[in-house]
Amino acid sequence: MPEREIKALIVDFGGVVLDMGWHAMSDIEKKYSMKPGSLRHALWGHDSWRERQVGLGSLEAYQAAVQAELDAAAGRAVPEALADWWAYRRALNEDLLTLLARLRGQYRIGLLSNADELLEGRLQEDLKIFDRFDDVVNSARVGMAKPDPRIYALAAERLGVEPAEAVFVDDLEPNIEAARAAGMHAIYFLGDNAALFAELHALGVPVEEHELGAAPFYEMPAEWKAAQAVSDLSA
Repeated sequence: MPEREIKALIVDFGGVVLDMGWHAMSDIEKKYSMKPGSLRHALWGHDSWRERQVGLGSLEAYQAAVQAELDAAAGRAVPEALADWWAYRRALNEDLLTLLARLRGQYRIGLLSNADELLEGRLQEDLKIFDRFDDVVNSARVGMAKPDPRIYALAAERLGVEPAEAVFVDDLEPNIEAARAAGMHAIYFLGDNAALFAELHALGVPVEEHELGAAPFYEMPAEWKAAQAVSDLSA
């Protein structure tokens, strides 16, 4: 049990609340004869995205950079690859959202995401989950991104808690390490809701017995697992 009472639960967006679409990415890469990880890198592994996620650069420049990366990975022009990705509908982690909804009021609930300025509109208009959070920290709006230690302090401050009173959940290990260094409790999530809920329970969060048996949210394709610790990716 933590020394200080947990007062806030803060979650990442992509890979925690929203399926990152690993299997769809793998299928697209195979379809266009790309190496595993090519689409992921094209979307989030280059300077154009790093600029976007701190509020710099244009959407048009980013999209052009993504297409250039995909064309290079495939060895030919493949505009259909990006269209295939945009057409894929990524699922929400309904079990986690249900748990957070039940705990809201007892805990402050926050979202902390490396994203561009389109995030809030997507949460409000497309996914309709913006109002499920007491606060949303979007890296592009605040000019800093995980794993910058300042963004964890900001997320806690905006929820009215100390970092030691917050639990942070993310699917990238460098972001977890940075959260811990900033004083938060942190849980590394790789799609296993039952494991996540058990860790929350161990921290004193009142997870119910039936929630501890939650089904996995996703499983990463085998060819992707070795690359999961890459630190320059979203979300």
